[in-house]
Amino acid sequence: MVLLAMLFCHVQTYAQETASQETKVLHISTIETKESDVITPSVLLDGTTVSYRYVDSIYSEKPSGVTGVKAERTKILRQNQATYLSENGSDGWKIGGYFWTEMHTGNYKFTYADTTGFSLQLPSKNYTVTVTFTNPTQNSYQVRCWDERGAQTKERTVYPGKKQKEEFQVSVIDGNLKLFFHPKTDARERSAGYKEIYIESISIKTLPGKNRGTVPTIFLIGDSITDSKSADVFPREGWGQEACYNLGDGKVLSKKKLYNGDSMKSHTEYQMKSLILANWALSGESTKSSWEKGRLDAVLNEVKPGDYVLVMYGHNDSNTRRLGYYVKPEQYKKNLTLFAKGCKERGAACVFLSSVPRYKFVNQKIVTTAPSYKAAMKSAAAASGAVFVDTGKAIEEFMNTIGEGAAKNYYMFLSPGQYPNYPAGYIDKTHFNNKGAKKLAQIILRTVKENPKTPSGLKKLISSPSDYYKDITVGAKNVKLNTVKKKSGKKVNLRYKLTWKKQKNAKYYIIYRYVPSQKTYVKAAVTKRTAYVFQGKWTKEQVKKMKVRAVLGR
Repeated sequence: MVLLAMLFCHVQTYAQETASQETKVLHISTIETKESDVITPSVLLDGTTVSYRYVDSIYSEKPSGVTGVKAERTKILRQNQATYLSENGSDGWKIGGYFWTEMHTGNYKFTYADTTGFSLQLPSKNYTVTVTFTNPTQNSYQVRCWDERGAQTKERTVYPGKKQKEEFQVSVIDGNLKLFFHPKTDARERSAGYKEIYIESISIKTLPGKNRGTVPTIFLIGDSITDSKSADVFPREGWGQEACYNLGDGKVLSKKKLYNGDSMKSHTEYQMKSLILANWALSGESTKSSWEKGRLDAVLNEVKPGDYVLVMYGHNDSNTRRLGYYVKPEQYKKNLTLFAKGCKERGAACVFLSSVPRYKFVNQKIVTTAPSYKAAMKSAAAASGAVFVDTGKAIEEFMNTIGEGAAKNYYMFLSPGQYPNYPAGYIDKTHFNNKGAKKLAQIILRTVKENPKTPSGLKKLISSPSDYYKDITVGAKNVKLNTVKKKSGKKVNLRYKLTWKKQKNAKYYIIYRYVPSQKTYVKAAVTKRTAYVFQGKWTKEQVKKMKVRAVLGR
């Protein structure tokens, strides 16, 4: 059956990769479109010819909502740069366009294109796209192929009279696939020259559908608040690397850092008895950059029926100073909605988690981070069928309960000499230390479990607090005077002894003391016994205020 492609005008850009500059991607609003005739040569889907339309990439004068651009671009309007050729009995396309680079504030280097691509209507599945480039000219050219959401080939050289076959995987959502082709260029806009590339054929092969796994996988996707950190930045941690201790039996059988040959597909996988935790979160990412670099597309290639995807973005999406990452709330909603639909089409359930707050207090209350983006996320959940969980609010309530002073113990407020990785000390009001990451993981997953709309299968995978520990009430009867007998036989009262009943399955006990100045409890001691003797300037009343927690073997 011949499928009629839908015309969709979309702007696609990519960034040059250099050793000294970060790779960035920028979308700019479309200002005009032009419809071409439908033609059907040499585009194959599992052996069936698929119709397509040409799609023009046209750029406006300045990216909407972005600050810090050095100079505005002039409007370029050259449409329909693709031509179907049939020469010497060989069919194919000649695709031409104008390509140029620009440097922006922050030392970001972008490559732009005013060119033409293809739009095809396909079932919402995963595909392998194979493009065969050819070169009937006397000069070599370098080229990449991109889909609209960042899945791509590597940049390859096509030599005169030669062919170059490249393939990559794409995840089609809402039945549309758009392909664009970008020759390498270092020209500036005012000197941008017309470049051409040649395509002999495009083959699109449906990948086999994924079967439900023997155990479900919980995917985490987001930014530095969630990602798994390396040891060289300790004590900084993302809550995602502590999440496994709040899932299943809390025991990690194996931990692997996976790359799959592509840094944009890198993630950390924690194998557990009843589930797999796959942490795909990456420091610095936004919904915009994760789409355009192909990261979200890669996750959709991995999810299976019965899996769960937990999404927490917002910090970088709302940052207007980060060119290539910032999006307005309405685009943030569109990005999340599209991803959730992609998960649903592949049989996975999607859960949106609102951003956690930065360390910023006003009138002794912590300030909500990017509230308009939280509202946009909630709206995206309603539009896509995803579940919205206000984890940001839960973290705010905890921070407000312990107070502004105690909250510093969870963020990156480090004193000089406190940690080898930060000998001069360090203050970071956005990210969390290992204690904060553990607390975030506990509160976030507990909030997900308590949400009435959370899928029952996911709730079963999240452990209840009673699965991990049992708090023991301390009162006057638990505190006993402990005396020491000297050689002279005289008994001297020097210490207080705290005792408690043995708890079933207890691996060890943690004793917490109350600190009035911080209005919170801090760890005082750890023991495997059912008693602990306190020496020094302790009063009976101070010992009576202590808490004992039995940590249970699971």
